[in-house]
Amino acid sequence: MHTTILLVLLAAGPEAASPDGLEARLAELFKQSGLTADDAAKAAAATSRDVEARAAARDGAQSSLDAARLGYVPRVTAGAGYQRLSPITPPVFGGGDSGRFVVTTGPEGPVGGRPLFAAPDVSFPVFLDNGQLRAGLVIPVSDYLWRSVQQVLAAEHTRDAAGLDEKAARLKAAADARIAYYQWVRGRGQRLVAEQAREQSERRDQDIHHAFDVGAASKADLLRFDALVEASKLLVARADNAALMAEEALATAMHLEPGAPLEIGEDIFAELPPLERTADFEALLQEAQSQRVELAALGESVTALESQRRGLWANVFPRLDLTGNLLDANPNPRYIPGEQVWHFTWDVGVGLSWTPSDIPAALAQVGAADARVRQTAAQKKALLDALRLEVRQAWLSLRESDVALGSTLKALLAAEESYRVRQELFRNGRATVVEVIDAETERTRARLEAINARIDVRIARVRLEHATGRDAGK
Repeated sequence: MHTTILLVLLAAGPEAASPDGLEARLAELFKQSGLTADDAAKAAAATSRDVEARAAARDGAQSSLDAARLGYVPRVTAGAGYQRLSPITPPVFGGGDSGRFVVTTGPEGPVGGRPLFAAPDVSFPVFLDNGQLRAGLVIPVSDYLWRSVQQVLAAEHTRDAAGLDEKAARLKAAADARIAYYQWVRGRGQRLVAEQAREQSERRDQDIHHAFDVGAASKADLLRFDALVEASKLLVARADNAALMAEEALATAMHLEPGAPLEIGEDIFAELPPLERTADFEALLQEAQSQRVELAALGESVTALESQRRGLWANVFPRLDLTGNLLDANPNPRYIPGEQVWHFTWDVGVGLSWTPSDIPAALAQVGAADARVRQTAAQKKALLDALRLEVRQAWLSLRESDVALGSTLKALLAAEESYRVRQELFRNGRATVVEVIDAETERTRARLEAINARIDVRIARVRLEHATGRDAGK
């Protein structure tokens, strides 16, 4: 139901309504045809620089995960080569008196036995042109059993943590934008009240000048009213500056073009639905601990670091690899004597390697990873402590703002009535200028406080919903 502050006065009777037109001006200000808090939140979350940076980090984490999964792919190598060798005179292998190899029957005889026949000289051909086509396959069995598994797990949790960080940044940008929106609405409302107070002070100032001219008011009364007019002008200037700064903050959060017009599209005087489950602080805290995205992100980071630490232990133990190679060569070194012909050969094998001298460095890396795990776990505990204070503060602010809303509305009703009575008494010569000024000052203050109370309730709700993580489900 659409209401305004002054409708509270109307509930007390027509004679209690404000006669200065503030009700109509407030209704015009909150005509619900412009920007709402939800609109501001969506625009800020969509254009936030922090969200943009977190999204880039998430994409980087996804790329790291893709790279880690490639650790399951066997290492395949391929190559081709050609060599041209310089010419040489090949050595000749021979023996016996004839200069050739001699085949004998045994140890007797001048050459170690009875000669049977002389073998021809032996020499090996030299091939100046050498070509190779080769391919290799290495299956890192030990990596499959430990290192690659842990690296993929770490990359998955890092990716998930980055995604949660992006979501947390988006929620914070939205919550901050809602608060900036309500601060902007506060500034606009306060500026309107200040302008109304200035206009009314100027009208009262004219009345006191007329009274002074006919001798019904003293010089002191005249000066006192003049000072009130100047004070109201200062109030307008301050309210205008506050409204401009709040509008600049909102436009910056939404990344609007300079000079983009902004109109209020939300009625801050409309009744709000009751906020559920706010009576028990401990229940709110448990809700926050289970729903806050930042806590979940740190939990994923801890798990990722633990997987990285376990993966580093692979550097301490021996490495087991299965290997296979294909070779098509001319000449192929496995053919003896060689031939200037292309021959295809293959081989398979298993290798176990271990470098004990690398163990101290590997253990140092494990220790550093363990320190990072403990550091991140401590950050999560610190966040839990900060979260308790954040929820407590938001909860207390909501309770205070609810009480303040009721008290300020009553104070406004009293201030409006007091001002009306003092004005009538002054016209009948039964009240002093000081009493009228005090009543008008009190009414202006009450009007500002009534607007502040409405805004404070909405801001407190935004902060409590963000502190408990309820905004994550929106």
